[in-house]
Amino acid sequence: MLVRILNAIANHFTELGYVQGMNFIAASLLLILCSEEDTFYMLCQLLDTYDLKGMYLNSFYRMKVLCFQLESFTQAYLPHINDLLACECVDSEYYATRWFLTLFSYDLSIECITTVLDLFMVEGFKCLIKVAMAFLSHCYSQYFRDRHARLIDIVKHDEHRMESRALLKMA
Repeated sequence: MLVRILNAIANHFTELGYVQGMNFIAASLLLILCSEEDTFYMLCQLLDTYDLKGMYLNSFYRMKVLCFQLESFTQAYLPHINDLLACECVDSEYYATRWFLTLFSYDLSIECITTVLDLFMVEGFKCLIKVAMAFLSHCYSQYFRDRHARLIDIVKHDEHRMESRALLKMA
């Protein structure tokens, strides 16, 4: 089913084709909607109406802008996290690219992904910055539980569980 959806998307958006990361969004939508057709149409809406395809086109320009914005907001509102990442010589593109290109569907539970998709449809791209900052704050709190880990190892770790309400509150 997922392969058919992704092929249909690639054929529908010929200027875009298939881009790595879409598979996680499509799989999440399929789990949420339970229908191949509904998943295709929702993904079309996300790409077209909500301009998600702008994230993938033009050498990922929109994604790079989001990474720049995340760094700027992290410097301003989460300076302690910014300082830790700077000490580890970590650029936001290193950890946030996966978040943005998959709308966090690689890193969060399906409950949280549903929340992120809802936020994205209401607020657009600015919600991705809010969620990224909430996610960084969550990782920072885990960092202090395990003093032997580097913050970037926690941020890049595959297993993160946050309750949807906690994510909303933090974002």
